[in-house]
Amino acid sequence: MVRLRALFVSAAILAAVAATAVPRAHAAPPPPPPCFPDSAQQNAVNSTTPPSTGPNVLSTAHFDVWYNSDPTASNYMTQTQAGDLAAFAEQAYSAYTAQGFPAPLVDGSTGKSEIYVIDLKTYQLASLVCYGSFYYDSNEIGQSDEEVTAGWDVFTLVEESVGGADPWFGQAASEWAAARLAGYPPSVASDVGPFEMSIDCFDPNYDVGMAECSKNGYEDLALSRWPFEEYLAEKFGTSFILEALRDGVSAGDSMTGLENALAAHGTSLAAEYDAYTTKLMVGGWTALDLDSITIPISGNAILTGTTTGDTASQSFSVDHLATRFVEFDRGGGSGANACYAAKLTVNVQLPAGVTTQPVFYWNGTSSSPVPLTINGNTATTTVPWDTCQWSNKALLSLPNATTNVDGATFVVSAHLAVDFTTPASSALPPAQVSQYGSPVNASTYPSTPDLSLYGPAVISVGSNDTTLQVSFSSTGNGNCKVTLGDTSLGSFDLYPGADTHAFTLSSSVQKTLQQAGSGGLTLTLTPFSPDGSVKGTAIKRTVVLDTTKASLTAKTSKWTAKAKSAKTPKKPTQKKTSRKRA
Repeated sequence: MVRLRALFVSAAILAAVAATAVPRAHAAPPPPPPCFPDSAQQNAVNSTTPPSTGPNVLSTAHFDVWYNSDPTASNYMTQTQAGDLAAFAEQAYSAYTAQGFPAPLVDGSTGKSEIYVIDLKTYQLASLVCYGSFYYDSNEIGQSDEEVTAGWDVFTLVEESVGGADPWFGQAASEWAAARLAGYPPSVASDVGPFEMSIDCFDPNYDVGMAECSKNGYEDLALSRWPFEEYLAEKFGTSFILEALRDGVSAGDSMTGLENALAAHGTSLAAEYDAYTTKLMVGGWTALDLDSITIPISGNAILTGTTTGDTASQSFSVDHLATRFVEFDRGGGSGANACYAAKLTVNVQLPAGVTTQPVFYWNGTSSSPVPLTINGNTATTTVPWDTCQWSNKALLSLPNATTNVDGATFVVSAHLAVDFTTPASSALPPAQVSQYGSPVNASTYPSTPDLSLYGPAVISVGSNDTTLQVSFSSTGNGNCKVTLGDTSLGSFDLYPGADTHAFTLSSSVQKTLQQAGSGGLTLTLTPFSPDGSVKGTAIKRTVVLDTTKASLTAKTSKWTAKAKSAKTPKKPTQKKTSRKRA
């Protein structure tokens, strides 16, 4: 069951729509543009005439919304719903033009951007953008991310006004613009990357059932790669995206246009791609939800051990404008060893002809990324280390910043040098999560740690999720008890620093979440002193069950559509619902 949520439209926008709306019953809509896709999966016949849009029109300053008020029609829509859709489109129009982007492309016969609300379920599409107009699936009306969906469509018309873009850049740029417009809702960060995929990967044959980039349509059609556009906008300003779009039109392709735009800012694509992969590890995003994404790890985590010696080498294949991340863990895995200071030397054998800057980063408190020193085809660095058992991790980025070298092999190894004369202490940076040393009498120091919980105020879990994962930090040792509503999810030990814990969601808990509806249940984390005698200040979040679908997007030289995918529900369009923008 798809649970409908309230649409968040500003009063000013609704007032503007109400003032300018002119519903005209039984009017004839302008002829739809002949760009309906031929999809062997959904439509065996090349259809140049889309389904009926309906006779009603609601007009605002810049958009006409054509809809069907027949309650027996599959694309039935009320005037209020048409007004909501128009409001989202007008809101996007105002925001984008205020940022310096040109107005969206309009239909030549009406002087406005036309929105045709039709039932696209048969075609497995959520929307289709083409020549100053877009088809909007009536099944998407009222979905939780309708603002993001409309924002995506309108920005795609902005791109068409500029002159178009290669799909890999245009699709992701539209998703970036829509995410920014909506304030970066958590749903847009729920599926980003994957970063081992080239940022310019795009499947030209997706409409005949192919999945060249990913079986996940949202990823296959480039929408999930919007964080790269976000990186560029955060560093160079939102106007840079317009520069890159225009330079792409001038150059005849978006990759050359992007390189030219970066060169005008005194930098290069290789340098900025390397810096982008480092920011993925370190964080510091304006789009805060990107700080809490889980970096995918390639290969097995490298356990550095407890004695002096070398680790086994691992090889990693990386395509152009893609990266892999390697994990390093301190200690021997069990924690049943003494804790001594050490030094870790990381070595990377670089592939010939590949431009890259590997970076090593320990995700503890006050840590900084460490670029490896490159000498020929070898990159290396030596960092302070120890043999303690930590919950923190170290990551090594392996970016391939070329635009044409695929399957490049990186070989990673490490050497640990242990100083058995120097026991490690918590004073060594960064602060340790756990170590073996002199015990502290909890009865003498019955203080409780303070907790900080990362992530949004409202946490969404899918109907198929069996675990709830939360990230938090603690100021000290102790114990934490967790409840969801009236149900106990158990307890766990606390240690100083950042950590992540996963809680099992039983079928009964899922049922309770479903019964709670949009109000959700309160997740409460309560810290206690190490001996359990003193209760600290609890932190709370709201957890809701999100049963909406996921959506996706794509663009060709003539049309852009949001096709429905088989992805777990997340976003009503081509983004993160069972629909995709194709």
